[in-house]
Amino acid sequence: MINIGSSSFIIAIPEIYLVIVAFLLLLLGLFTKVQDTETKVLLFNRVSSLSVIAIIFGFILVYAIGDMYVETFHSLFIISPIIFLFKLVIIFFVLIIAILSRLYLIDKSIHQFEYIVLMLFFLVGNLLMISSNDFIAFYVTLELTTVCTYILMFMDKKDIPSIQAGIKYFLLGVLGTAFLLYGISLVYGYTGLTNFTEIRSVVDSDTKNWVLLIGIVMILVGIGFKLSLVPFHMWTPDVYKGVNKFVLLMLSVVSKFSIFFILIRILWEPFGGVISQWQQIVVLLIVLSALIGFIVSIYQTNIKSFIAYSSIANMSYMLMIALSPSVIAVKNLIIFSLSYGIALVGFVGTLMLFKRDNKSIVDIYDLKGLYKNHPYLAFILSTFLISMAGLPITAGFFGKIFVLYSVFTSEYYLLGALLALLSVVMMYFYLKVIKIMYFDSYEDVAINFYAIKGNFLAKFTLGFLFLFTVLFIVFLVPLIRVLEEVITFLF
Repeated sequence: MINIGSSSFIIAIPEIYLVIVAFLLLLLGLFTKVQDTETKVLLFNRVSSLSVIAIIFGFILVYAIGDMYVETFHSLFIISPIIFLFKLVIIFFVLIIAILSRLYLIDKSIHQFEYIVLMLFFLVGNLLMISSNDFIAFYVTLELTTVCTYILMFMDKKDIPSIQAGIKYFLLGVLGTAFLLYGISLVYGYTGLTNFTEIRSVVDSDTKNWVLLIGIVMILVGIGFKLSLVPFHMWTPDVYKGVNKFVLLMLSVVSKFSIFFILIRILWEPFGGVISQWQQIVVLLIVLSALIGFIVSIYQTNIKSFIAYSSIANMSYMLMIALSPSVIAVKNLIIFSLSYGIALVGFVGTLMLFKRDNKSIVDIYDLKGLYKNHPYLAFILSTFLISMAGLPITAGFFGKIFVLYSVFTSEYYLLGALLALLSVVMMYFYLKVIKIMYFDSYEDVAINFYAIKGNFLAKFTLGFLFLFTVLFIVFLVPLIRVLEEVITFLF
């Protein structure tokens, strides 16, 4: 007989709270009479505002539980200082995206309240996935987030590119899931276990089994599809190009960070004893992703396609952390996640707030002459681009420096030098966009803002992201101090 104590539910209060809120908002939408488009937009605004408040309280609840180490629900889920920090990071980014995207979605005629409900379920799935301590729990929570993403892509029936992107994401997502399940089944067949901690004790005693090695490879392939690692990236450019900017940020920031974090845990926990077996595979994935991501991205003119290849390239940066299991590596991973995520959300979030000639900004050449009529807007976009490029003083510079520090201390000198060189090459694209904004002329530079009187919160949020990016060196010392106090041991 399985007994689950009340303490298990206390640890899971943030997730339970968000699920209850999601269902309440769903009921609110279902029982509210919608007679016309205006009423539908009003309902969407209310649900969106309530969801922002709910996410803030969710953040407070996660923080209140603290950085303890507890295993819950018979070790299916765990809470640890590192998991605690990553949950805060994920909730922070979902909150920022929810604030920035409200008016953008309304302008795109996407004002179904179910959109917000799905966002909350997506958040719950990511939080539970981060805490997973068992392959079954990991798979179920991963599918929860994936299904929410599928539905978000198919919600707007009139948006043909989004429907096409959803179909491609669904088909290749199923393929990735098949590899993942096959790998998990091989590991289970070899060990008879699915719990991360228990698998580690078995794997440590036998490190030369081909069934186990093939299982690890299959798991890496399955997660590689989700993370867009080369050569499993073929879906990424088309999907990113087809979806709206809200779903784009959910995929490129929230989903990527959560899945990457659980990949780190899988490699370090159950398979930490066979690190020599998978290190070479990870190095190959890093090199391929860096070469394709950094080089192909400089030839892109579509902004979403560029973000797709940029995310592939930056996944190679993050994946280098996996090569050196240590507390310092985790600290550097969190710093990089914050710096890169804030720059990307800030850049796309700024583009969300305006359009040119009554059309959304799609191509980098749509930004021609922006500096002449809107110098402050060009300056903000340039700052986020410079941070994504990793130029000095900005947050992105320090994020990449800390990652490279972990790589060089682990004696992967050639790998670190390759990524540093490719980062310099990729700066060509960022500088090209800045050059277009500041020096290229354009006959009509009319910029239309989305309800400029009603987006104070969005502008305030962008201002915060801008200051964080520019003054990151000021936040760096206290951030490192907090990380050192919280992270005292691995998982």
